Amino acid sequence: MQAFGRQASNADATLSEKDISVRCCKQFNLATTSFEDLTPDDIRRPSTVYFSVALLGEYLPNFSAKVGKLGSKTDADAEACLVKAPMLADLTLWSQWTDIYEPQLGPLLEWLEHGRCNRQVLAVATRDGKLLRVDGDASVDSFLDAVINGRSLDVAAQLVSLVVLYGGAARTPKALLQTHALKGLQIYFDRARVNNGRKRKQENRHEAACFILDCLASAPHDFIEFSAEVLYAGLSRVFPDAGSLLLQNCSSVLHHLMLHRVGLALGVPQWINDYSTFEAASHADESYRDSSSACENHFKKPRRDETVLSERQPGSQARSVKKEVADMSEESLDSDAREVVRMIRKDEFGFEEQDEVTQSGLLAKQHARMGRALECLSQNLYSEDCHFILELVQNADDNSYPLNAHPTLAFIIQKDRIVVLNNEKGFTAKNIRALCDVGKSTKKGVPAGYIGHKGIGFKSVFRVTESPQIHSNGFHVKFDISESSIGFILPTWVQSPLDNAYLENVLSQATGEDTWCINTRIDLPLRASVVEANSMSRMFQDVQPKLLLFLHKLRTVVVKNEASDSCLTMRRQDIGNNIIKLTDGRSTGTFLVVRQLLDAPMDRAGVPDTELALAFELKESRDGHYAALAVQQQVFAFLPVRSYGLKFVVQGDFILPSSREDLDRDSAWNQWLRAEVPKLFLQSLHCFQSSAVFGSRIEAISSYLSYVPVEGEVLGFFSSVPRIILSLLRAAPCLPVEGSELWSLPCTTLRGWGDAFRLLVPDDMLKKYLGLLYLDREVIISDILASALGVPEYGVETLVGLLKAAAKSLDDLGIEWLRRCLVEIHKCFAYEKQNFVHQEQKVAGTLRGVPFIPLSSGGFTSLEDGLVWFLDGEGLQGHSKDFLDLYSDIRTVSPFLIDEESTAGTIKEMLVKLGVKVVTAHEVIKSHVLPAMASVDCLEKDPSLLLQYLAYCALHFDKLDNCRSCQAEKDGLLSQLRNTAIVLTKDGLRSVAEHSIHFGKELGNIVDVEKLLEDAPVPWCEVDSKYLQFNPSPAFWRKFFMSLGVSDFINVLPSKVRVGDKSSTVWKNESWKHADGNTAWIIQDWGCADSFRICNALARSGRPENCRLFLTVLDSMWDEHYDRFSKGSYSVEGAPSIGDDCESSFVLQLRGYTWIGSSLDHQLHKPTELFHKSVESMLGSYVSYARPQVGSSKLAKALGLHTEVRLEDIINLMKLLNEREKEGSCSISIGQMERVYTFLCEKMDKQELQRQFESSTYIFLPSVRVTRTNENVTGNLYSAAQVTWEDPFGFDDSTDGKVPVRTLCHVYSAEMRDFFVEGCCVPDVPDFDAYISILQHIAGTVPPSKILDKARKEPVLELFAHWSRELDNGKMKPEELDRRTNALRASGAPILPTTQNTWTGLTDADRILCWCDDAKLVDAFDYLDSAVKFVDVGRSSAPIMSFLTGIGVSRFSEVVEKEAIIYGPNSSPELENIISLVLPYGQRYLIQFHPENYRRCKEDGCLREFQCFIVDRLFSRYKLKSTGFFSRHRIPCNCLLEDNKLYVSSTHIQEYASIFLELSRLFFSGTQHTPLANFLHLVALQAKGLADDDDLESLVSSSQNLMPLPTEEAPWKLGGSQRHNPSTSTMAARADEFLERQRTKSKTARHSIEAPGDSAVLQKQNVIDLDDYNFTEQQADDAQELSVVDRDKLVSSRPANREQQEVTGRNGEKMVYEHLCRKHGQDAMVSWVNEEVETGCAYDIVVEWSDGRKKFVEVKSTRSSSKDWFELSPWEWEFASKMGDGYSIIRIQMLQNKQQARLMTFDNPVQLCRDKVLQLAVLVPHS
Repeated sequence: MQAFGRQASNADATLSEKDISVRCCKQFNLATTSFEDLTPDDIRRPSTVYFSVALLGEYLPNFSAKVGKLGSKTDADAEACLVKAPMLADLTLWSQWTDIYEPQLGPLLEWLEHGRCNRQVLAVATRDGKLLRVDGDASVDSFLDAVINGRSLDVAAQLVSLVVLYGGAARTPKALLQTHALKGLQIYFDRARVNNGRKRKQENRHEAACFILDCLASAPHDFIEFSAEVLYAGLSRVFPDAGSLLLQNCSSVLHHLMLHRVGLALGVPQWINDYSTFEAASHADESYRDSSSACENHFKKPRRDETVLSERQPGSQARSVKKEVADMSEESLDSDAREVVRMIRKDEFGFEEQDEVTQSGLLAKQHARMGRALECLSQNLYSEDCHFILELVQNADDNSYPLNAHPTLAFIIQKDRIVVLNNEKGFTAKNIRALCDVGKSTKKGVPAGYIGHKGIGFKSVFRVTESPQIHSNGFHVKFDISESSIGFILPTWVQSPLDNAYLENVLSQATGEDTWCINTRIDLPLRASVVEANSMSRMFQDVQPKLLLFLHKLRTVVVKNEASDSCLTMRRQDIGNNIIKLTDGRSTGTFLVVRQLLDAPMDRAGVPDTELALAFELKESRDGHYAALAVQQQVFAFLPVRSYGLKFVVQGDFILPSSREDLDRDSAWNQWLRAEVPKLFLQSLHCFQSSAVFGSRIEAISSYLSYVPVEGEVLGFFSSVPRIILSLLRAAPCLPVEGSELWSLPCTTLRGWGDAFRLLVPDDMLKKYLGLLYLDREVIISDILASALGVPEYGVETLVGLLKAAAKSLDDLGIEWLRRCLVEIHKCFAYEKQNFVHQEQKVAGTLRGVPFIPLSSGGFTSLEDGLVWFLDGEGLQGHSKDFLDLYSDIRTVSPFLIDEESTAGTIKEMLVKLGVKVVTAHEVIKSHVLPAMASVDCLEKDPSLLLQYLAYCALHFDKLDNCRSCQAEKDGLLSQLRNTAIVLTKDGLRSVAEHSIHFGKELGNIVDVEKLLEDAPVPWCEVDSKYLQFNPSPAFWRKFFMSLGVSDFINVLPSKVRVGDKSSTVWKNESWKHADGNTAWIIQDWGCADSFRICNALARSGRPENCRLFLTVLDSMWDEHYDRFSKGSYSVEGAPSIGDDCESSFVLQLRGYTWIGSSLDHQLHKPTELFHKSVESMLGSYVSYARPQVGSSKLAKALGLHTEVRLEDIINLMKLLNEREKEGSCSISIGQMERVYTFLCEKMDKQELQRQFESSTYIFLPSVRVTRTNENVTGNLYSAAQVTWEDPFGFDDSTDGKVPVRTLCHVYSAEMRDFFVEGCCVPDVPDFDAYISILQHIAGTVPPSKILDKARKEPVLELFAHWSRELDNGKMKPEELDRRTNALRASGAPILPTTQNTWTGLTDADRILCWCDDAKLVDAFDYLDSAVKFVDVGRSSAPIMSFLTGIGVSRFSEVVEKEAIIYGPNSSPELENIISLVLPYGQRYLIQFHPENYRRCKEDGCLREFQCFIVDRLFSRYKLKSTGFFSRHRIPCNCLLEDNKLYVSSTHIQEYASIFLELSRLFFSGTQHTPLANFLHLVALQAKGLADDDDLESLVSSSQNLMPLPTEEAPWKLGGSQRHNPSTSTMAARADEFLERQRTKSKTARHSIEAPGDSAVLQKQNVIDLDDYNFTEQQADDAQELSVVDRDKLVSSRPANREQQEVTGRNGEKMVYEHLCRKHGQDAMVSWVNEEVETGCAYDIVVEWSDGRKKFVEVKSTRSSSKDWFELSPWEWEFASKMGDGYSIIRIQMLQNKQQARLMTFDNPVQLCRDKVLQLAVLVPHS
């Protein structure tokens, strides 16, 4: 629509926005639109789509005209024009509706939808907006006639009309239409051959193709696909190459394009390929150009007699001859019935003799196959058994009867059979032969149609019987399927029945006839299943009297049930006048039956014509007349099918599917019959109108209307019938006229009228003005049906239409008629309002445009012509004569209209609702004064009138208490008055909305404007004092005019501004949303021309006194008068959303001029350059403040004074402080700096904050100690890297300030820590490099003795301990420390204090750098000072050990090695054997738990050079590595490993624990590994006690979770030449055997090393925390109550599972280990041998003191508080006996629920047992 607006503006620059909107509505069929936001940029923007309405300009109709170009037109005129339009004509174009009718009647579509056309003018609205006329009388016959006669336009019109009438393409009988199209084309060619002889085939093909193309071209675009599907199907059956044929005969590009569209929709390959060729071409090919001559072929209409002759006569003659020959041959065989049966058996089935059933093999198979097919067909053809009854009834109706016979059919139901009796003439040989075949029924030539098309109706009896018998005319046969597989059609002769006389007697009693002749009898012996089910009574329930309604011959049907002794006799009686009465002995039904014989429109074998009938059920009244009984009825196809919702019975020769339970919906025959039902229903209208059985024509038509179906009532196949019936009835004169014998169309008959209306509007007047007739008031018609037929309903719309049509004749009709008409409208309006509230506005809107209101000045007017008033008097009286000019402008209603008291109130009420106003002061203001001042010509009126306008408003508003309306609408009225008021000023008339108007001194203005302006060229407009003549009080007028916007000082006015490029406006510096190069905005602004002029004048004059006065006046008046004008709003042009706030131009102008003084100089500044006093606490005296000070915070904000500190202000402040620092005058208070830093923390992004403080010196530190934070102090500025928050180690204090550390915690409050540390990245403490620098500084100034004074804090050692903790917990990575260590080595910086009271670095080539971990070891050497430097580690080395180790400072013990001194070395087979035994287990242990050590040992080959010796005497001495220093003394020892040689003193050969502990150094780089030693010790001990090595393997593997040796690994053995005879020692032999077994096991061992088992995992889980428990410790020998007492049983707790026991044991060992570490950690080394894995040793913990003492501790854990015993293994007891006082048992009770742990220590448990403190117990297993 924007493109449309641009084109319309370009075409005619004088068009207003309203004109463009109106044209847009016409172009796009819209209700409303708006082009208020159309910008010049939009107008200039090009478009590739052009709109006709936008371009035509003056050639367009006058859309604002109220009368057409041919004068006033009525609904009747429009109706008369439209009914003349041809079918498919564009009604808008045909009638020239836009120019002639639309100005008065509105758009054509709305006019038609509102039903204002009384005659039936049907139209279809297409997608392109056209309204095309369609034929309401269209039918499939008219379509066929159009095809036959070659009328292409009629063909298209009929197809479109049928789609409309049937309610959609899906409901339209497409199959029937396709059949008719084929039939029509065939008739044409037949006739062409007759008339023109043999015509060339090519010409026929050309004519047919042109005709189809013309038909498709005539169809509307929306209907082309449907039309093509119908016509193309017919043509393709005549010409198989129809697709190519049509393509070849296209005569224009439009034809090709049309076929392309249809081809894409229907999938025609030739047309789709042609489209592809057309699309690929660069321009239209010659074959697509219009030819010089168009195809104008028209089929000639054939004569009916010619058509009948060519189509029917030959066939009829052939059928007649064949029938006569057949009858002769069959009748010749009637003489011998038995011979006929024999011939059938012989000729048809190959049986020579009747009694023989001997068949050949091939014949037997054929008969069996035929039998199965017949059986399946007879069983599956019908879904219910009762269908055989209906088939027998139909057969009986088809039979021939004697002349005097009463056609009767009887069913005798007996216990095990059914007997069917019929008084027809009897069977012939032809009938018998038909029963012996399938598809050869004798009923095919029945003129009125037939039932079914398979010819097997009689076969349905096999549903209930296996051997039906037929006795008729001498024939006595049966068809027995139990005897033969083809028994369905194989006749067998039987004997004649003997009980005919009995049955005739029964029938005579049932029918009342004296004699009853049985000519045909059928016996049906029932199947056993049917007899058992006893279902015969249920089957015959479907036999109803209506069965006789459409039968041709049968008049009586009898059903006699001998089992229940019941008899049902159904009779039909033809009364006359198409009335048929049915009785069954219990009830009677009467029907009006209408029939019609139809010529078959399509080929159907044997059916040249057919009959269609409708039956309307009636009920008889007391006076002998009939009335309708409109209930749902069934549809019959000679037999009842089902109900579809119709209220009348339909009988037709419909084609049924095999089930016969519904109609074949896709059958063209059925669709044709369905299309004939509405026509026959319309014909039945004449039967009702002319029949005398209803008593009167009113009763007759009321009955008829009750049968009319409406849409939604009928379902299924007949759902389209109601629409067609209603369409036909709309065009038929079917409704009676009141007081006349005439019949009228529904659309011209008015219903629901009353006597009052008929008196008001006589018959001739109703017809004259509305073209309607009165419907007879006695006619009964439902509202739904009346609406569907288009019957006009009497109501408000009728009266309004009448008043509108008679408006021009009101002078002739008179005021009295008008008064009565208005009263009637009011009554109808009041009634209909309750049901149709939504119509109130619509009707009122229509009446406002009708000129029916009489004026006092004469003539009639409408409310659209202007406001109309009632001369009520209230509004005009009570005021002075000064307002007479005002009263003369008001139009009033003629008093004659309301001079009758009975109707005056009603008419007033109605006219008031329509908009006629009562003249009150409130209404005068609202409806006259305000619109008058808003008019464009208001300034041209007399100033005295405008003076009265405003004075009238002021005086009335002063008395609001007397006017409730004004109280409710005061705000709205004042708003309108502010926008429209015209004020008389000293300079003339001025609009308040457009000019700035002020009070003068006469009206109480206290501002000295003259002094302020002082000869400045500023215009100043003041109110004229003439208003005082209406009220002399200035206060009265000040209050009124101030409400309009008049003020003492500057005046601010609203405005709406469109901004395309804001860079040239006062908003150029504003940041708005959606800003881009093409954006335009709409601004709701507040502007002040006064302030603009004043500021401009002050800026030019440069007078500070005037500026101060202007600012002072603004400051005093701002909050009350001007603050609300500081904000406007803006929105993107064309956007529907509400705009965002923006600064008003009033405020931006105040900001834009230099007119305010400053605190730092005597110059004038712009307000935006100055600060408000509110920021002084943060910015101090470093910025300029406005002078005089502004007291109003709102004014300060509006002027743009800096009322809040901005980020750039703080940055500028910091830069200024840096400049002052360079000058040596940086002075500021700590409190101010904290406020600055707090602001930065809140406002600045964290990353930007870090960047600023890292790159700039923003951190202020005073030069002197600060005592008061609010006092200015001098100082310096630093960056974040130059300071730290605190020094936790106190270097500054320890060095007495000689080593300055810039810390902030002593200057700023603790709340500032997060800002500096987290926000500015100030180090919380100095980092590693900073501390290194500090240490270097200390090393140059302070000796270690001062810094390591034991009585004071030791910052250096605390620093080293801190770094050690960071290494331990991973905060400092080892690689990071290595990098720093390399840097320290490279620099040689002295950072380590030594015991020699010096500082040293990490590089000293002359001496070894280490720390003392063994004082006794140090004492063993002399003259160490020349070779070793000891780092001073203070009182304990443990806290700093990790750091020293990390930087390469070793323990002294690590730089010292032992040297063996031996005497008498000898080999020891016993020692070698025990080591050989345990080595494979040690190998597996290392593989599983220490794979890295195993890999290193394997690579080094340590075992290859390993040897062990027994020496007589063994000593050791210490040697300082890499030097020649030795210890002073040698030390005797038990065993010693030196250079892969193990020396064992001969006196200690049995001390395996010491031997294996020393041996473990071989695998752990010279370091003893206690767990491995304990494990090897356990293996050795267990090897002694076990005789079988398998037991040893099992015990060790299970207790240690030790995995087998991998296959690829060979078991370890001792290297070298030391081998001894196995016989020298039993243990040696066992060792060799064991090694051999290890080799064998290794071949099958697993190839991968698995993780420890579940038990090992459990040991490391669920470990409790020692700090959670309270410990109590007790010695066993300290408590006498611990003595064992005699008792006969042990106290135990609930037994725990193995996993729980392991967890408990693991937790107990951990708690005891941590307890002993706390207890002895300072004096001894505590080792937990099971810390990594369960070793199986006889002890769990080893405590080793520095003097060599050892204590072996076994832990026994329990969670029970009552358990007083524990287990002890034999090797634990053995080890305890050997160690004596060196062995202890600690029993721990962990009471988890109480968080307590009780420790009981048993030192030397063996001795305690001897002392009877403990007691041993032996548990005996149960027998």
